Amino acid sequence: MDHISAIYLILLLPCLILSAFFSSSEAAFLSLRKVRIRSMAENRIAGAERVAKMMEEPERVLPTILLVNNLVNTAFAALFTVMLIGLIGEAKGVLFATIISTVILLILGETLPKTIGIRYPEALFFFSSRIINGMEKLLFPIALVLQGINRILAFCLGSDKRAYFSEEEVKTAISIGRESGSVEEHEAQMLENVFRFGDRQLKEIMTPRPELVLIESGTNLKQFFEIYQNYSHSRFPVYEENPENILGILLLKDVMGAIAEGNLYDSGNVTTLLRPVDFVPETKTVGTLFGEMQQVGNQIAIAVDEFGGISGIVTLKQLTEEIVGPVGEDGELPEMEYEEIDENIFIIDGGMQIEEANEELELDLPKGDYETVAGFILENLGKIPVSGDHFVYKNIRLVVTQLTRMKIEKVTITKNHDSHNE
Repeated sequence: MDHISAIYLILLLPCLILSAFFSSSEAAFLSLRKVRIRSMAENRIAGAERVAKMMEEPERVLPTILLVNNLVNTAFAALFTVMLIGLIGEAKGVLFATIISTVILLILGETLPKTIGIRYPEALFFFSSRIINGMEKLLFPIALVLQGINRILAFCLGSDKRAYFSEEEVKTAISIGRESGSVEEHEAQMLENVFRFGDRQLKEIMTPRPELVLIESGTNLKQFFEIYQNYSHSRFPVYEENPENILGILLLKDVMGAIAEGNLYDSGNVTTLLRPVDFVPETKTVGTLFGEMQQVGNQIAIAVDEFGGISGIVTLKQLTEEIVGPVGEDGELPEMEYEEIDENIFIIDGGMQIEEANEELELDLPKGDYETVAGFILENLGKIPVSGDHFVYKNIRLVVTQLTRMKIEKVTITKNHDSHNE
């Protein structure tokens, strides 16, 4: 090898190194996460503020990287071609130079560096950001022209300004976090509940009309406690003449407070303590009502159906439970909607939502003109059940095990049931 070829090799080496450097920097830049870099900048990690600013203007950074990368790749291919022409002649030199330089640049200048950039984006780009900033200033006039062309093309094609993450991307991240163990099960459940929070309607979570205990206007303290002994609720809608004519809500704590202050006796009218209540459509979303309750400070609302009838009651506590899960009253543990007997047998509340039952117990009960497991049972049996009534849906056996009058209180569910054994 003569000294001319040695000079070419010396020139080729920095071209290849620069090609690898800018290729890896490009991959690293595109792999950075904005939220992560912003957090690092807020924590004053060295170099994070500079990188965060660069991420806000990708149309300025990427043209510089690509411009320099193309320049060094072109220089490498040209030098390699000239060197081989001098060694083996023009015809063979051009052919072999094209093949060999393409392979070298593809492997050492593109594939390997970009793999490294994707794997270690933060460490690599924090190192290269100073150099890229310097190249921006050096190539500013050319980069400015490229930026202008990019903006014109982006305008013609329609700019696509997306949020950092779509809802589906966040849901996928939660699922991956749960599987990897980096997100605890209860944390993942709460995050998933947040997404459902804005979509669910009040009629899916409210205490339905049949479960409400209404008291008539004019009820005295003695009569109130007789009702309370049978129905230990903390809230009682108060009506006048017609149960559809709700005047407000009577809270147990208000009654007890009036007794403690000596303002209420056996013959005293408890309904003078009632609080005003808002009426909302049962189709209103949980998220919307939650925001309204926060604004006005109310904690209770009456849900009304399309015909103007009372369909149920909704409390701020119920709305909150849609995110954090069941919350008991003061000094009480929350009631669970199901009890696991073994991996295939569960005792559940008849009022458990179909969607929740499917998710919690890994069932596949169909949706229909009902919202609860009790509704599903009534539709399938076609009658008011008695204790012991049962049927099999697919491989799921449902048995009515407890009723109060006509209300299905408890249901025993057996998964993977073999109907041939009956």
